[in-house]
Parts: sequence; C-alpha cells; structure tokens
Amino acid sequence: MIDFDDEPDQEKRIEKLRAQLEELGGEVSDNSQLSADLEEEFLKHILAFETTSATSLLQWLANAGQDVPPPDQLDDAQLHRKLWQVIHRLASLGAYLHNTNHLSDRQLYSYLFDEGLREDAAFTALTRSAVAAKKTCNCI
Repeated sequence: MIDFDDEPDQEKRIEKLRAQLEELGGEVSDNSQLSADLEEEFLKHILAFETTSATSLLQWLANAGQDVPPPDQLDDAQLHRKLWQVIHRLASLGAYLHNTNHLSDRQLYSYLFDEGLREDAAFTALTRSAVAAKKTCNCI
C-alpha cells in the first residue's frame, strides 16, 4: 500500500487515495461537500477497510485475552458474569449488541458463542479504539 503521508500536497494525496480505491474495483463518489481534510480522512478509512482481512469477533476476543467457554460449561451465575465480560470486551473493541433485551442471558450467550462471534468482521487500526468498522449484533 502507498504511504500517502509522504506526499506534501493534499490534493495529490486525495487523488492517490481515489486511484488506489478505484484499483480495488471501487467507485469513489463525489465528496465535494466535504472539506479536503474530511475527504482525505474519509478516503483513508475506506481504503483501510477495503484492504484489511476479515476475522471473527471470537478471534479478536481471544487476541484481547478474553476467553469464551461453551455455554454448557457454565452455570447461570458464571454465565451471567461471563456474558457481561464479553459484552464489555466487545465494546472496548468497538462492537456493540442491539435488540437483545428479549433474550435471556443464556439465549444471548449461546447465540454469541454459536453464531454471532463467529461471523467475519473487518477491523482497522485507524481510530482510538483500533476499530474503524463497527460490528453490530442484531439478534432476532
């Protein structure tokens, strides 16, 4: 990937970012309503997202030192504590749960263990929380 910060001219950096995105097969929309600073940051985020490899939230949790044991190995009290550990660790990674109030702790933890945490998610190191692409779990 090109180091865009080596280019002193902001217009040329933006042109290079656009060209790199187009090489990836993307079509870059007109962002003329944005300031040059915002457009450059926006394009950097898009490029970072498009060039990162996807991995599961379960892997991100493991990399962060968070264990996620199978639900059948936890009694109700242990599961409640573990669920909240996982929720807080996910939030620290920039991943949030929505629409889950209708599920019991065990149902939610089981869903996360069996499906939700195993889905691929794309994360980049551009923001303070090291997550540019936010993963949201909408449980039905």
